[in-house]
Amino acid sequence: MSTICNTVISDVSGKKAAALNTLHAIFAIGALLGPIFLYINSNFFNWSWKGAARMIGAPGLIVLIVIAVLKLPGKLPGKEKAV
Repeated sequence: MSTICNTVISDVSGKKAAALNTLHAIFAIGALLGPIFLYINSNFFNWSWKGAARMIGAPGLIVLIVIAVLKLPGKLPGKEKAV
């Protein structure tokens, strides 16, 4: 999944480094806040670990649906057909 995200972001942005840096920063924020969110919900709100995991999984499911229906341009920059 990571390779697909990197490739799509790189192609759609025209190989701009800022787009990949943003993608990696968002991943890092999620990797940091995910376990903290699980800890807080399971210890302070008495959620089971399954309920907390469902709450973490819901945004991932939404992202997966958005990626599935996303309309990408037919001709990406720098991807010319070989003759």
